[in-house]
Amino acid sequence: MLKINLTTIINSMLLMWILWNILKSNGAIALFWNHPFPNRQDDITNIVNRSIYNKYRTSDKEMREFNESDCQKRINGLERFGFKDITSKLYHRKRTLTSNEYISLLNMYSDYRALPVEVKNNFEIDIKNAIDEVGGKINIYDTIDLYLARKRQILNLQRRSYNGIMGCI
Repeated sequence: MLKINLTTIINSMLLMWILWNILKSNGAIALFWNHPFPNRQDDITNIVNRSIYNKYRTSDKEMREFNESDCQKRINGLERFGFKDITSKLYHRKRTLTSNEYISLLNMYSDYRALPVEVKNNFEIDIKNAIDEVGGKINIYDTIDLYLARKRQILNLQRRSYNGIMGCI
């Protein structure tokens, strides 16, 4: 079953609406996102990480790294919002965190922080122990996507029409 996160959609649309209204015609914008991925099947630190996640948050959602097809979806979205001359680039890096640093990172995510205290505490104990058993560090594979684009030049007649559409969001 496909799950759609309405909040993410609304936030993305709101962001594009704000950016569109801030930029002058032909104005340039640079956007980037980071997509951490601690779930590679060829990395023992990621395997133990996933086993603890599966214990606490079972999901049938496919775990996959951000890739070019995901990047193309963002490009298509920028085009739909009236941007032109769009270029993108993917960058990759590997971060290595201690078990304590990883738990600190998790505490930055609101969905993680919203877990019931007992579940969160037990999860942290289990994830720390699992990571410590395989050397005390976990590898996180980041994909960073960068987009450069320009706002299309809009004539006054088009501007009124487009603002009416954007005002409905």
